[in-house]
Amino acid sequence: MKDKIEVLNRKGIQECYDMKPRIFNTWLIDELGIPGTRAQKLGQAIDQLHSAIALMDPDYQKRILGIPLADLLNKFGDLEDLRRDFKQTLNTHVNEDRVLFSTKG
Repeated sequence: MKDKIEVLNRKGIQECYDMKPRIFNTWLIDELGIPGTRAQKLGQAIDQLHSAIALMDPDYQKRILGIPLADLLNKFGDLEDLRRDFKQTLNTHVNEDRVLFSTKG
């Protein structure tokens, strides 16, 4: 993996890999162990999804945010005739010992 660079944001200076979205991709790589090539594509997709949902009215945000990610991906796959077994993957490959983040303050 490439060396990290320093990026200034609202939280101050942070070290991250130089692939946009930088700080999120660094989290994917360092915390989840996702390879850089996969992290970059996923980071770009999450960036686009975040932008699209941020522009929605709150009522539409509630509708989409209430759907679990695996279900949303399966629905997309079903409608677009693509892969649609994400719920099965989730149920068979969960690592209960690894806490990725906490919703507590």
